[in-house]
Amino acid sequence: MARLKTLIPRYEDRPIPGLPDRCYVFTNSERNDAACPAAYRFRHIDGLRFDTTAAPLRYGTAWHDVAEAVFRWWMDNNGARLPDALIDDTITAVRDRWFDEAAANPNYDSSEIEPSIERLRRAWVGWVHLYGNTPPAGFDVVAVEIPLAAPVVNPDTGRPYRPTMPVTTDDNGATWRPCRTGETAAQETKVQNVRYPWYQVGRLDAVLRHRDTGALWGWDHKTSAAPASFLKNVTVDPQSQGYVWLLEYNVRAGLFGDDPDARVGGFVFDVVSNRGQYDPAVLKNGTLSTSKSKTVPSWRFTSAINALGLDPAKYTEHVLELARVNDAKLYKREWLSVGPSDRARYGREAFAISSRLATMRRNAGRATNAASIDLDFPRVPVCRSPGSSCSYRGPCLADGEDVRRSYVVTPGLRWVPNFPKTSAGADAPDDNNNNNPQPPENLGW
Repeated sequence: MARLKTLIPRYEDRPIPGLPDRCYVFTNSERNDAACPAAYRFRHIDGLRFDTTAAPLRYGTAWHDVAEAVFRWWMDNNGARLPDALIDDTITAVRDRWFDEAAANPNYDSSEIEPSIERLRRAWVGWVHLYGNTPPAGFDVVAVEIPLAAPVVNPDTGRPYRPTMPVTTDDNGATWRPCRTGETAAQETKVQNVRYPWYQVGRLDAVLRHRDTGALWGWDHKTSAAPASFLKNVTVDPQSQGYVWLLEYNVRAGLFGDDPDARVGGFVFDVVSNRGQYDPAVLKNGTLSTSKSKTVPSWRFTSAINALGLDPAKYTEHVLELARVNDAKLYKREWLSVGPSDRARYGREAFAISSRLATMRRNAGRATNAASIDLDFPRVPVCRSPGSSCSYRGPCLADGEDVRRSYVVTPGLRWVPNFPKTSAGADAPDDNNNNNPQPPENLGW
């Protein structure tokens, strides 16, 4: 008999500490997507992804690539000063990857690659100028790109949440997955009901430990057109509380050492603008323009002064003004404390979200007609909110086979063989041999 293990999209690269062989999971992205039940069904239940040959320039992903290299260097080298070439080499690797993608795809617009790479380089020059070549004072980097998981617990009973869920099989029984729309009701579908525990998973960009207090802080790199507005909205976004909730559980589970008094200090959002950083214009008389029409950061103005051999004293007040206004628009770093009551609240919300997602998955599987789908998955136009978008315009307007030809069905959550099958094949995914660790009692879960 083949054992099964849980496989989660975007988390296939490494094991997640403490995650059982068989469980249901949800991510923060999945929680947000559930704001529109219709879009949630298209993406997370039916697995639809828009089938396009265009490959957008992933500036945010590129920023994370460089940030990962920076923080990993600090982790592996005890916070030593960054080598001069590390950031440039990583950005060059991003550039090469983008050009390789363009060469492999005739519809890929490569004209924006060089401008985007220059924008990325300038943004990192400013980041180092503001924050330095070493970790924040008094901190060590103890983890980079670490996936975490924590069990969802019923706050009334204190027991792990294990609802009955329908699953079906692909690949002649080798792979099991949650049922898609209509599959529970379809007689030709092989369906089993299971009771797996629910977990939330998340990936922290980094974890830092304060040298004096030992407190751990989660870290998240973000790019935004308006960093100040982003941080203003963070105060009502439970994402930071969720990450601290995950971190706290794993600290108590011993992932970061066996210190029983270890505590989690909070969470850090490190936000950088994804807009361009410009150089000042050179006037006909050889001096620099002090116009404020473009976002010229103080360090680029100072570099221009030095490059032209101008007298810096003549521009002192303007450089100070640029530092006060423009630099503050480009970079924001917020240290957020998350207390026990916040973590307890998030634990209750995790149970509520899991219950909602489980209900939607069950309703989708047993749907038999459009009327039942409309009742259980109403459209909520969150796509019209500022900065929002949605790739399901077609099926949202009129779902059907013709519309869905523009999409591909991608694997979602699934359970795959952990060991080779015997001649008897893989059994249905029951609850046997399923490691379900209990949450520590002192967390109030």
